[in-house]
Amino acid sequence: NILGAVTSTVFPALTQGFTEKDRKDYEAARIERYREYLQSKEQEIASEIQFEEAFFNDIFPSFYETLGFVQNQSRLWERRRIDDDFLTVRIGLGTIPMVAEKKYSERKFEMEPDFLQNEMYAVAEKPSLLHNVPITLSLLDDWVLGIIGNQNKTLQMVIQMISYIAITHAYDDVKMVLLAPDSMKKEFSALGIVHNRKLSLVHDERLNKIYGENLYIFNNEMPRDINFLLNA
Repeated sequence: NILGAVTSTVFPALTQGFTEKDRKDYEAARIERYREYLQSKEQEIASEIQFEEAFFNDIFPSFYETLGFVQNQSRLWERRRIDDDFLTVRIGLGTIPMVAEKKYSERKFEMEPDFLQNEMYAVAEKPSLLHNVPITLSLLDDWVLGIIGNQNKTLQMVIQMISYIAITHAYDDVKMVLLAPDSMKKEFSALGIVHNRKLSLVHDERLNKIYGENLYIFNNEMPRDINFLLNA
């Protein structure tokens, strides 16, 4: 550490003519100034955490917030193929590490550890976490997905994920075909009300033979003259 080497070399020279009182005053001023510096760094970290929490909640809104995109005709189909968050969906809230990287000198062996340096490491090495931020899933990376649990809750999650994609992705970029047993026809048909995509229910005899039960294909072709009938 060049700065540390200069400090250790110059400091004795600067204090050679100091009285004992001068040295104590200098040391007190050094401690105060450095602690003020550490406090400013702590504030920078807190501000970065606040910024990142707001950022992630904005780019990955909740399912119910996306319904407002339809009503307000804003941010509809905002995800594009070239975007990093293309086909990335929000599946819940949680705690994740801060994205920004902290840069500081590594710990090294010292015969006489500097207590101020230890205070710096306490600030630098303290976990910086984002709370109540979206937990996301990339369907480009994890394109085979299984959801287990209570049937009603898992079905609700699947329907919300499908609606989330339909609202945030353009119909030219994402085509969805849903296969479901006849017993779930009513639940999936409700998707047409949520995001107003015309999900045409087609009975397919060929798939029927393959899967051995009544299956239906939901085709998500979007009319270009979309009607905003969410509350109709």
